[in-house]
Amino acid sequence: SNGKAMQLLQQRIAGSASFSFHREKELEKQEQVISIEKISTLANPVLLSYLSQRCINTRIADCIVRKFITT
Repeated sequence: SNGKAMQLLQQRIAGSASFSFHREKELEKQEQVISIEKISTLANPVLLSYLSQRCINTRIADCIVRKFITT
């Protein structure tokens, strides 16, 4: 949520003694790891409604999302 993101940002800023434009480059050097724990079918009612309103086949959308996530 936005509140959680702001809280994390404030904690990160509070822990920093100085400001540097090069800090971004340092963060890029750190390896970022994302692990996918579970892949399931599209189930969010709002997303399914959005797809339906635009006449997008949900099975096709589900396949496309799965391919995007796993590649």
